[in-house]
Amino acid sequence: RRLQEVKGAHTVGELQQIASEEDEEYVVEEIVNHRLDEDGEHEFEVKWAGFEGEENSWETFETVKSTIALDRYIERFPDLKEKYKEE
Repeated sequence: RRLQEVKGAHTVGELQQIASEEDEEYVVEEIVNHRLDEDGEHEFEVKWAGFEGEENSWETFETVKSTIALDRYIERFPDLKEKYKEE
């Protein structure tokens, strides 16, 4: 699965169109949660643009590390901000 970051303000309809037009690319709408996996590494629950919440998936830091959605999410959690802000 390829990840696409869409920058700027978009309506949900625009995000759905972008997601449906791209072949096998998914647009991160937002990061909604995080947890530790069995190895103690963070996973992030991703809300995908154009998909309902039940389609959210847990993704590794490597998958979402260069997204604006992650930057916005970690600002709310000092422990995450300290760990990932520099990466």
